[in-house]
Amino acid sequence: EFEKNEKINWVYVFKDLKDIYNINVALLKKELVWVDIATRTEKISRSNNIIYGIIENLSEGTYKIIISHSDTLIDEKEFVIYSEQEEYYKYEND
Repeated sequence: EFEKNEKINWVYVFKDLKDIYNINVALLKKELVWVDIATRTEKISRSNNIIYGIIENLSEGTYKIIISHSDTLIDEKEFVIYSEQEEYYKYEND
C-alpha cells in the first residue's frame, strides 16, 4: 500500500541472463476488469539486467505491475494506492 502523494521508485533485477531479451512492463488498474494504464519495452542483457520504474500520480485504487517476455509472465506485483484524507474522513463519520 502506498499513499496517493508518495513517489515510489521500484527496481527489478534479472539473474543468470544468457542472451538479450525484450521485456514488457505493464501497469494495470483494477476496474470491473484490469485496465491497461501504461506499457513499455525494456531491453535487458547480462550487462544490463535491471529495470527501473516510478509509481506516482495515480488515483486511489488497486494496481499491478506485470513483467513479461513474449507470451510468458515473468512476475507481477499488486499494490493499492490510498488517500490519507479519505481514510480520516471515513473514520470520523463511523
